[in-house]
Amino acid sequence: MVQEKLSNYGCAVIRNFFSDEGLKILLREAEERLEHDYYSPKKLCNVYLGNGNPELPDYNPQNIFLELTNVFRTADFFEPERYSYRLYY
Repeated sequence: MVQEKLSNYGCAVIRNFFSDEGLKILLREAEERLEHDYYSPKKLCNVYLGNGNPELPDYNPQNIFLELTNVFRTADFFEPERYSYRLYY
């Protein structure tokens, strides 16, 4: 199903990818490093950070725009013994 959605829409949602405990660990690790993160300004964009596609229907992910801000963390803050490191690499 994931491959089909990727082929048809260019994106897919994988529900329950993390266990509840795994998600708690990743969130805790992220919160411990907040002072090192860069927050981009808010903007309207689609999941592809593109301008949309008038040849596709409005419900296509390329034409759905949401207000978004991104948070960036450089790889040097991912320590090898952490779960976030394993996820990143």
